[in-house]
Amino acid sequence: MPIHKTISVEDEEFWKECMKVANREGKSLSGIIMNMLRNYMKVHGDGNPIYALDKWIGHPEFKAVPATMSQKDKWVGFCQHTKDETLKELEYQGMMIQIISHCYLNVDEDKRKETFFSNLHQMEVYGK
Repeated sequence: MPIHKTISVEDEEFWKECMKVANREGKSLSGIIMNMLRNYMKVHGDGNPIYALDKWIGHPEFKAVPATMSQKDKWVGFCQHTKDETLKELEYQGMMIQIISHCYLNVDEDKRKETFFSNLHQMEVYGK
């Protein structure tokens, strides 16, 4: 059973335009809003206030990229508009994540917390 909540709308014309588009697509505006909120929570729901972005503003080593588990289209859009240097860094990070995850897939789930490797090469060999 739906729960009714109220939202604030700052622009009546914008709201009317949204309603028109939703009606044209045969959708309810509340359904569209809920889908957007679900997607927002998928991306931001596990956020950690310890890693607030304002701590990193002005730090040259900080690079904002899509979340690791983001949809493919977010990564495609990001890669289409970024520099070669960042793409090379992403390629390396992706390779590293692949080696680590593949390695730990070969460790029994109940033993993963106690299993440590000293370097990527060791993980790569173990993962084969």
